[in-house]
Amino acid sequence: MLTLASEHPAGLPVWAIAGIAEWPESLVVAVGERLRERGLARIRTAEDGDAEIVPTATGHQVAAVLNSWRMPHVR
Repeated sequence: MLTLASEHPAGLPVWAIAGIAEWPESLVVAVGERLRERGLARIRTAEDGDAEIVPTATGHQVAAVLNSWRMPHVR
């Protein structure tokens, strides 16, 4: 989820992550909360009322490391 959200500078809405990951929105929010507790993401409420997962600078760095570990055929 962190790598998904970090691909978008402004983060991603919870509903979008849920759709991409095929997870219930409640699970996306729960994982977002854990990332927030670890200083890797913020949960922001957009103007339209949708919650968004926005990686912090540290979250972007962790996502970059995770992406670098992917096997070339998975990218």
